[in-house]
Amino acid sequence: MSWLRVPWTEAGQILARCSDDGEPGDASGTEPEAYFRELAGSGELDAAVLYLGAALPRQEAVEWALHVLERSGRCGQTAYREQLLRAVRGWLAAPGDDVRRAAFTLAQQSSEGSPERLLACAVYFSGGSIAPEDCGPVQPESHLCGRLAATAILACAYGANDADRILQLATAEGDRIASS
Repeated sequence: MSWLRVPWTEAGQILARCSDDGEPGDASGTEPEAYFRELAGSGELDAAVLYLGAALPRQEAVEWALHVLERSGRCGQTAYREQLLRAVRGWLAAPGDDVRRAAFTLAQQSSEGSPERLLACAVYFSGGSIAPEDCGPVQPESHLCGRLAATAILACAYGANDADRILQLATAEGDRIASS
């Protein structure tokens, strides 16, 4: 398989998006898919999930995380969390600025660190201004959406008794989306 949806040509470009210092690490020259296979094959599933979040385009990263949360059997456990998921699904169906901002407004109504809330925040940081509507535009850093989507998956996995199953699901689904 080949990662058709991943715009990066080297794993180092993706790793630079994963690190706080923006450094590519020692993966310069390595193909993105090969580096992912190395991570996943060596059991570094947390790192593989974060890598996928940085590798996938923003909309695909949100789609990936939503699918994993839905298949985990743990999401939408409260009415509020289900509202957050509806907001994410709404944005995926029609990714407009009003829908993006509405997802964030809903996410701000609670301080819980749920996977659903993190994913709604990923939608907000997917592109478009993060400044109030009556101010000049301020673009989010390009890595934030994918990092929040991956963090939503990690929060889902580690809030469960079967983290390995959810992380394996996440890496398989992320690989599938990257390859399609």
